[in-house]
Amino acid sequence: MFFDFDGTLSDIVDDPAAARPVAAAVEALRKLAAQCPVAVLSGRDLADVSQRLGVPGIWYAGSHGFELTAPDGTHHQNDAAAAATPVLEQAAAELRDRLDSIPGVMMEHKRFGVAVHYRNAARDRVGEVAAAVRAAGRRDGLRVTTGREVIELRPDMDWDKGKTLRWVINHLREADARPLVPIYLGDDITDEDAFDAVRDDGIPILVRHSEDGDRATAALFALDSPARAAEFTERLAQRLSYARVN
Repeated sequence: MFFDFDGTLSDIVDDPAAARPVAAAVEALRKLAAQCPVAVLSGRDLADVSQRLGVPGIWYAGSHGFELTAPDGTHHQNDAAAAATPVLEQAAAELRDRLDSIPGVMMEHKRFGVAVHYRNAARDRVGEVAAAVRAAGRRDGLRVTTGREVIELRPDMDWDKGKTLRWVINHLREADARPLVPIYLGDDITDEDAFDAVRDDGIPILVRHSEDGDRATAALFALDSPARAAEFTERLAQRLSYARVN
């Protein structure tokens, strides 16, 4: 079972630093982890997302999968992406100087990325923000990606949540030959890669938000909110537990 964090296990908030798991999400994850492998794939730094959830015995992937920890604490990272961290630091410093004068813009400098959040910025300044980030990406040879009210710089590599998900699945299959049916819950544009990755042999589930409208998605099913996602997780844990006993 795979999850995004922001907007999936937590509500969307104006300040990314204020995001917390919705009620019952942590306990539901604990129960589910006792029944099947669980992984949380986030755009946040690895340490950030693991501290916000604090659920032991599960996979955590930070920075869209450039860095992971296994349930036993084993650490994995993309060494090629790690080599780009000095360039990301330089881009972060330059963007901070460039965008500091725009009210409502928040910059999140992560180990493997620079995310510029413009949710609280005036709508007539969003184009200026996006142009500055795209210019930095061209100048520094970084990949530009977009999400819900955010534009981000990452190492220019063919890696995303979908490839991270398949990497974890392959790792699990090496350790256990039993069949796996991957389920992925996510809400954002960056989760579409993971939806694509499980569409043929698993279950992609979109967690909807009022601001989404009817955007196109590769997900086959939908839940109405992070609270519903936590409820779904709780029910799945209960059913797996019942099936194991009976």
